[in-house]
Amino acid sequence: MNCIDTLNIGAICGAGITGLMQASVGVAKAGAGLYIACDIAQKKPIKHTVNLARNIDTATGGMLSGLMGGSESGDSGASPFGRRLSEDQQLMVSIVEENIKELQKRFDTPHDALRSIGIDLEDKHAPWRNATAPGMPNMNELQGLAELLQKPKKTQSLFGGETC
Repeated sequence: MNCIDTLNIGAICGAGITGLMQASVGVAKAGAGLYIACDIAQKKPIKHTVNLARNIDTATGGMLSGLMGGSESGDSGASPFGRRLSEDQQLMVSIVEENIKELQKRFDTPHDALRSIGIDLEDKHAPWRNATAPGMPNMNELQGLAELLQKPKKTQSLFGGETC
C-alpha cells in the first residue's frame, strides 16, 4: 500500500525497484572501500607509507593527525584533509552536554521533560495529535478526496506485464 486509499501496483513496484537500485549503489560503494582497504592499501609501497605515517604520528603525539585534520587554531576550513570541531563548536557541545545533564537531574524520563512543557506523549486524546500545520487542511476536509481519484487505466509495464 502507499499513501492513498487505492492499491497502485505501478507505484509500489517502482518504489521497490528504486530501493533495490539504491541498495546496489551502497553495496558498490562499500565494495570499492573494501577493495581499496584490503587489496590496494595492503601492497608493500602503500602499506609501508601508511605504517610510516602512523609511526611518525605516534612518535610526535598526534601532530600529523592534527595537521591533516585542521589547523592548530581548530579551523577545519584551513585544511582540506579532515574535519575537527573548532574551539567554538567544542564549547557549544560542552554547553549542550551540561544542559542535558541538568535536564537528567530534573526529570526521570524524556516523557517527564516533555510533560513539563505541556506535551504528554502518553495522552491518546491530546489536542496536539489532531493539530495540522498552518495553511494545511485537516483530515476531515480531505475525506472526500479518495472518491475524486480515478482508478488508472491498464498499461504495459517495463517488463511486459499489465499494470493498473
